[in-house]
Amino acid sequence: MRIIRLKCKNCNGIMEVDENTQEVICPYCGTKEKILDSDAVAVEKIKSNTSKEVEFAKMANEKEKEARKEKRDEQEAYRKGKLCKITVIATFICLLFMFYAFKTRHILAGIIAVIQICMFAVSWLMGMQIIKEKKKFVYMALAILGFLFIIPFGLCCNVEKPEKLEWPESGIATELPNPKAKYGEIIVNDDEDLYIIVEKYSKKDYKKYVQACQNAGYTLENKELEESYEAYNDEGYQLSLTYVSDTMDISLTAPIMMGEFEWPDSEIAKLLPQPKSNIGKIDSESEDGLIVYVGNTSAVDYEKYVDEVRKAGFKKEYQKGDTYYWADNKNGYHIEVRYEGNDIMWIRLDSPDEAEVQEADDTGSKKDSELNEGTNDESKSDKDDVNPDLKAFLDEYEDFVDRYVEFMNKYNQSDADVTMLADYADILKEYDEFNKSLEKYDADTMSESDAAYYIEVTTRCSEKLAKVAL
Repeated sequence: MRIIRLKCKNCNGIMEVDENTQEVICPYCGTKEKILDSDAVAVEKIKSNTSKEVEFAKMANEKEKEARKEKRDEQEAYRKGKLCKITVIATFICLLFMFYAFKTRHILAGIIAVIQICMFAVSWLMGMQIIKEKKKFVYMALAILGFLFIIPFGLCCNVEKPEKLEWPESGIATELPNPKAKYGEIIVNDDEDLYIIVEKYSKKDYKKYVQACQNAGYTLENKELEESYEAYNDEGYQLSLTYVSDTMDISLTAPIMMGEFEWPDSEIAKLLPQPKSNIGKIDSESEDGLIVYVGNTSAVDYEKYVDEVRKAGFKKEYQKGDTYYWADNKNGYHIEVRYEGNDIMWIRLDSPDEAEVQEADDTGSKKDSELNEGTNDESKSDKDDVNPDLKAFLDEYEDFVDRYVEFMNKYNQSDADVTMLADYADILKEYDEFNKSLEKYDADTMSESDAAYYIEVTTRCSEKLAKVAL
């Protein structure tokens, strides 16, 4: 800061002031006076300001040089780095993926590929300092995000696009109306079976198709739920429709060709009662097994035949439902009986294999030895010597256990509607009452005959109940 000497115009006193001062007061006479720059002062000021501007310009130039050098260094480091090369390669790969996705009509996957290309391109431009980053390392975040988008891209590509459905003009499909669906797949279509999956089908269209099938005659023994329909037509064709989400499954089975037949005279066939109807078809027969379709058999006839099978000794480990029954006899032979619908009953009988026979013999021998231990010719569980009241109670208890097992098997395989829930509560109450009555008996205080029969019945019932609990 320079000091200028001035003379007071009023008293000629010498005043010393700063060169930047615009007004001065004389210390001698107190006169105020405005200072006008002389040429010398003006020149000095210009020189001073110019010097400052030059200094500032030099500093700015140095900073700019440093910034340019830093930018070139960053560009060079990015260009030589792995991320730059990976980003360029990923961009071209995504470009190929995009063409593939759009070509195969995976539109969403194609859009994801476009987004990836944009991310990789912007990341590369930022890394090369062509596009300025507001924050450091944004280009790295964009590249990483682009790579993460590979996951949804792959998921979208794995979604199979529905095929166009052309309803067959041959095979068993001609027995059904055309659902007029755009997309679907024909799995099987021959003279005996049809299975077609219809895709992108609305619930409204499904209901219309059920109505169309009913109009075509598929109304016999029909079972209709909210999302399924089963029925036969007059010719015996069996239709099954199911609807899940936007997909409808169509299944059609041709009727079984049956005629008059004679019940086989084989040893294994003699184990079963002969059905009332002589219309049917022997599907398979050997010394180890038998499979028979029996026609002209109503649901009532089927129930009667199941009762005859039980009386023939097939009641071990049995399971029974409205349309099925299977069980073993004491020798291990296994029977399956089903009501197929349309007055058709299906019977299958299989002989036990040698391992099962041996196991059954060993188990039977073990039980016999336990029950008959300490006796010679007479059994401890001779029913004639059992207390009549105890025997009546135990027989009643075993009958209840049989009913309980049958109910529980049916309950576990059904949807447990309100009616069954009420029956379930009743049977549990009855089960609890039997258990309370059973607890009153003490085998230690019974006679040998009573105790043996008590142990025999309760053991047998426990085995039945254990199988239901599994």
